[in-house]
Amino acid sequence: AKIIEICSQSNYQFITNFEWYVSVLVELTRMEGTRHGQLIASQMLDVAIRVHSIRPFAVTQMAVLLENAHVLSNNTRRNGICEVLYAAAWICGEFSQFLVDPRETLEAMLKPRVTNLPGHIQSVYVQNIIKLYSCILVKAEEETDDETIKEVGTLLVEKLPMFVQSADLEVQERACCV
Repeated sequence: AKIIEICSQSNYQFITNFEWYVSVLVELTRMEGTRHGQLIASQMLDVAIRVHSIRPFAVTQMAVLLENAHVLSNNTRRNGICEVLYAAAWICGEFSQFLVDPRETLEAMLKPRVTNLPGHIQSVYVQNIIKLYSCILVKAEEETDDETIKEVGTLLVEKLPMFVQSADLEVQERACCV
């Protein structure tokens, strides 16, 4: 909490290298016993939204977090660090043009284990899954890659029902709309 307080004061006055700051935030998610998931997530979102030049780096880092979500979601209720997945999903969906492999990120967000996350995080997953899907479709259409279009469509049809069956109404509604 103190690291974030110092780094974020006066609109990031003391930060000269935002890649370093995003890296520190990611490292904080790996610290054993961290109970500041919400604070770290809000900083990740704030930096990615405000600092345009950091977006490609931030998106890459968030994609790695999503691919390793199982590590963060193991202690879902106890330490709240899974809140970082909310920010990671939102950033990857919103700035998907910077993803190296959007399909890999989409597949990571469609793993069955994500249904163990809190409802508000699953809702953001569903919302941003469709953004990644559209990003993949646009690229595939430009390259006239009909095979990718079919495969990704099939992937969504197979995996989205797990969100439709969620206990959380918001997740159900978003998944049904998608």
